[in-house]
Amino acid sequence: MLFVNLFENDFKLFLPEFFLVTAILTIVLYGSFYSVSREHNYPLINVSTCWASVFTLVNTFFLIVFTRDVSGIIFNGTFICDLLSQNSKLFIIAATIVCLLISLPYIRNYKVNSFEYFLLILLSVFGLMLLCSSFDLISVYLAIELQSLCLYVLAAFNRESAYSTEAGLKYFILGAFASGLLLFGISIIYGFTGTTNFEDLHMLFALDTENQRAIQTGLIFISCAFLFKMAASPFHVWSPDVYDGAPLNSTIFFAVVPKIALIVIFLRLFVFCFGTQPDYWQYLVSFCAVASVVTGSFLALKQRKIKRLLAYSSIGHVGYILIALSSGSLEGFHASVIYIVTYMLMSVGIWSVTSCLEREHPTKRTRTLTDLAMISKSNPVLAFSTSILLFSMAGVPPLAGFYAKFCVFLASINASMYVCSIIIILASVVSTYYYIRLIKTVYFEKITTKVFYKPISKEISLVLGFSFFFTFFLFVNPNLLWLITYEMVLCVVQ
Repeated sequence: MLFVNLFENDFKLFLPEFFLVTAILTIVLYGSFYSVSREHNYPLINVSTCWASVFTLVNTFFLIVFTRDVSGIIFNGTFICDLLSQNSKLFIIAATIVCLLISLPYIRNYKVNSFEYFLLILLSVFGLMLLCSSFDLISVYLAIELQSLCLYVLAAFNRESAYSTEAGLKYFILGAFASGLLLFGISIIYGFTGTTNFEDLHMLFALDTENQRAIQTGLIFISCAFLFKMAASPFHVWSPDVYDGAPLNSTIFFAVVPKIALIVIFLRLFVFCFGTQPDYWQYLVSFCAVASVVTGSFLALKQRKIKRLLAYSSIGHVGYILIALSSGSLEGFHASVIYIVTYMLMSVGIWSVTSCLEREHPTKRTRTLTDLAMISKSNPVLAFSTSILLFSMAGVPPLAGFYAKFCVFLASINASMYVCSIIIILASVVSTYYYIRLIKTVYFEKITTKVFYKPISKEISLVLGFSFFFTFFLFVNPNLLWLITYEMVLCVVQ
């Protein structure tokens, strides 16, 4: 009885996570018994399980909304519920629902009759939610491992493809190496401080501490692990191969969703815990930011496959987020959160377009840039939407991408990071070239044979319209996004 009373409020604040776990176990039973049922003639359960997953995520979303205004440190300092964690969970769940809607036509076309796919998605979302609420280095490590193991399997989910198997194997080996770096860094921090709790680390580093060199070494290991998970240069080598080899539905998920949770835990760890000692991580992050933008801009120029080009584009966008984080100011942290949310909205639109490039009689599954050449003739509305989204990713006004980049550059310049800002601005001009080259391919590329695409599904049309609308709306009236993200950042700065 005493135990129940002691943890009653903790369970209430963690109700969305408990509901999600219960729903996952229910879907396991549903898929295991219904899919092997002779009475139901061994039905295809992919679509029904997908909608069950969407329904689960929608209910989890509303449970988080109802507990959004309640905050507190729970489970003996292991997790925290505040506006940063709650709002980031809402973004993660909304992005996951959108990714499932985009993936639904792919699942129908290729008859992906494995309910385990959706279970892996839900388990990965559960790991990301735990990561957003983590307030201890041990819970951070366990949450990262939970979502990483799911992503490894999702990358290798197409067992008939050697490329998918190769992608999963590369992701697993390099991911295990990054996890080892993270665990080694955590062990160093614990060995010289005697604690892994964020609150204790925050109070400890607010004072002058001994063993500065050893703690600096631990922070470098932890920083490298997080930079690998975010696919920042020079830790990006896995990203293009995994994006290209993994099935499209898996690529869409881990290209869009996990980054917001990584940014949140990056803010909570390096700003809240080690914010008084910025030199430990600031120089490393600023170097990786410049390297990411330069790598993403120049290596994308020679890509001919859409998924590899989007992989290098993602590396470049991570660089913009990191340059804002490395400024070490409230304005920079705010700009980084604005950028990641805007990037998610633009990315779901671009990946929606990619999933539309499904031919009536496909001769290959690899989508190249020439697949974009006929959409201006076959679907002018899709071509116009694609062009607007590409202009937004390039940072052309008056679109949301320009507003996000403007916030990042303004924060870096105000922090006197003039050299880094100039290099990144010049590199962004190069990245604009390959975005405009895609638009040129859409409208002006000449091909010798006609290509017929499958009709766009209702789900993808809805997602594409949503992304297209917010690309304009967030530039015209960014106040709502500004306020939500500002509240999130204040949780770690105050």
